[in-house]
Amino acid sequence: MDGVVVSPLEPGGHSPWSHMAYHSAMLRNFSHICFRIRDVLNNEDNELSANEYGVLYECQAQEISDKGKKSHLKGYYWVIGRKVMSEDGRIHEVYVCYTDSTLPNIVDIAFQLSKLAFT
Repeated sequence: MDGVVVSPLEPGGHSPWSHMAYHSAMLRNFSHICFRIRDVLNNEDNELSANEYGVLYECQAQEISDKGKKSHLKGYYWVIGRKVMSEDGRIHEVYVCYTDSTLPNIVDIAFQLSKLAFT
């Protein structure tokens, strides 16, 4: 399963990616949610089948600095799964994870770029 993570810098120029515990928690949640979304996208029951499905989740992690100072990190992320068709007619699943403050056009670009992987 492949996916794209879109994560801008936080105010002050600090990226959530610089915090290892937060990064690990976010990727674990992303992976887990992708499997849940896959179940919805591939559901055989016509009432529940979908071409796109999304989940908003809260990511939390606690880190301890070298000086023993605890910091609690929290952020909200969307994970969207979408069925896309490649030029050869095959259906692929694409998953994009992004912060809740990401602009919609950036999310659309992530989905468009993911199509390049199937050509």
